[in-house]
Formats: sequence, structure tokens, C-alpha cells
Amino acid sequence: MDADRLWITPIVRMEILYSARTTTEYTSVETELDGFRTLRNDRAVADAAMSAMSELAEHSDGYHRVPLTDALIAAAAAEHGGVAVLHRDTHFDKLAEVLTFENVTLPSS
Repeated sequence: MDADRLWITPIVRMEILYSARTTTEYTSVETELDGFRTLRNDRAVADAAMSAMSELAEHSDGYHRVPLTDALIAAAAAEHGGVAVLHRDTHFDKLAEVLTFENVTLPSS
């Protein structure tokens, strides 16, 4: 984060904050997340996510069924160009078929 190279989307921020179990934990996590730059999550991103799902639906029945949050994250990265998505989720591999973003699968822990 010191190099200003890590970004977050509003939907990821909400997902992370949702997992906080106490007010103290919420405040602590929120403070940490404030160190990230935020990718916009506007109408263009939503349109790109919907378009990606439509393209995936053309592959085969049910192929478009990816979590909406994952589609929005990938679309935001694609809209910003050159932004990598670091993940351990195969849905991003599928989304990389129809959106242009750097898809980086992290090793299992």
C-alpha cells in the first residue's frame, strides 16, 4: 500500500467490512481499507459487467452464472485497464475470457 499500487472496489470494501463481527473490528478494518485507492464503480462498470455475463451466456447453458460481485470487480478492473485482479476464485478465470484485465491467480495458502 505504501507504493500506492493496491486498489479496491466499493463492492469488495463492503464484502470485507460485512465480515467484521464487532464495532471495534469494523473500525479497525475500515481504517486499514482506507489505505487502498478506490476504483470507481459507476454505470460504465455495471454495463461492462452485464455485457460480460451476456457474452458468457452465449457459451453454454449456465456458463454465465458467476457471482455478481465478481463480475463487477472484473469489469471495474477492465474499465481501468492495466489493473490486475489478484484472486483465488475460478470465476475470474471465466470472466477473463470476455473482459480485458490482468488475471492473477494467487497460490493456495
